[in-house]
Amino acid sequence: MVSLRGRLLARLNRLAEARECLDSMIEIGQRLFDPTVQIIAHFGYLDVAWCEHDKDLAQHHARHILQIADRYPSPYLRVFALAGTGMAKLVAGEFAQSCDDWVEGIAFVRKTRAAMETEAEMLANLAECHYRQGNYALARSVGEEAIALAQRRSARLPECRALMSVAGAVIRQDGQAAASEASALLDRAATLIADSGASIYQPLLTSERAALAACCGVPHQ
Repeated sequence: MVSLRGRLLARLNRLAEARECLDSMIEIGQRLFDPTVQIIAHFGYLDVAWCEHDKDLAQHHARHILQIADRYPSPYLRVFALAGTGMAKLVAGEFAQSCDDWVEGIAFVRKTRAAMETEAEMLANLAECHYRQGNYALARSVGEEAIALAQRRSARLPECRALMSVAGAVIRQDGQAAASEASALLDRAATLIADSGASIYQPLLTSERAALAACCGVPHQ
């Protein structure tokens, strides 16, 4: 519950409070010697690192996750190790290498059925990596897959992330001809941010709104 509160606070962009929770969780994990508890705390810090664009913080916690997963082999922990290294590389701007981790992680989840709750978020991250590399067709197809899966599983935050990647890919791939489609995707993302309170994603939405306005003349809200 402490770690869940920390992750929620991070996504609400209340980062100082999130850090307090996650530091408490790391201390609890050290006392309990439970590898899953230890990994969850470090994994929560990746949200903070992503929001702060802090590659050193992301690499630090991804490294701890990998060490724990290596020490206590299990499919569940392996999923989080792959997700941790993928996120650290994404934060560092190493998008091609991050893609490799997300592809491996998604395949592993589907093969083992371990940590299925991470699948939609992994797909959303993979779509973002394709988008950041300019692979707009791939970003769109993977993003649409992420959106469909997230909707089936009521995973609103991965859906929100994927919506913005797909919208950005649509804008850059099809330009003004796709202004209406891109605008609708961003409107849906804005609704999800408002409904969930996940203001950590507001800067991404603002950036894509600006791109839409510059490309297509759609008013920047």
